[in-house]
Amino acid sequence: MRKVFLCVILLTGFTYHQGYSQDSTKTLFKLPKLNTIGFYIAPEFQYGQLKNNFTDFGGLSGMILFNKSFGIGFSMYKSLDRGYAPSGVSPLVLHASYAGLKLEYTLNPDNAIHISFPLTIGGGNASLDSASYVSRIPVRDSVGRRLPTLKPRVPQNNFFLIQPGVQLEANLFKAVKLYAGVNYRFVLADKLTTLPMNTMQGFSADIGVKIGLFGIPLHKTMQ
Repeated sequence: MRKVFLCVILLTGFTYHQGYSQDSTKTLFKLPKLNTIGFYIAPEFQYGQLKNNFTDFGGLSGMILFNKSFGIGFSMYKSLDRGYAPSGVSPLVLHASYAGLKLEYTLNPDNAIHISFPLTIGGGNASLDSASYVSRIPVRDSVGRRLPTLKPRVPQNNFFLIQPGVQLEANLFKAVKLYAGVNYRFVLADKLTTLPMNTMQGFSADIGVKIGLFGIPLHKTMQ
């Protein structure tokens, strides 16, 4: 019985010592305590460079927030003008889209007006086609049967891109933020790309709205 009692005392002391040692260990980096979590979706309008001229883009982001400041998620953008034919490719029409991982850091998110720094890392593609090669009116034979139409294959040009930016945000309501900012797309071309890198590289300005829950507490507050 004494041996069992002695083993229990020794085991308790060893466990306490190990726990104390773990708590007192000093490290070079310390992760911040996670106090809140959130999420939002953000429809966005962007006016940006595409083949040296500017055109309209539509975008959408979905993000998860940690401590209201750090966000990680996904974003995607697509050119909206289906007849966009900038100098250098006209009379051909240029379409483009890109998507990727999005990171975001926000300074002082509880302030009514604050600044955020988004970063998108991903891929994009651009394609050239004729403005009139596809008829939108179905072709039918003499008895009214619809005839099959052949659509030419449009070569895709793939790019790797990094887009950093800065945004000014306003907290309109607890669940709604309005933002506007500027970005720059840095682009690397794929080996099989026939279009130059400056096709998708360039500046853009954006405006959008974030809708979501930005600060869900993870710990109970004392009354």
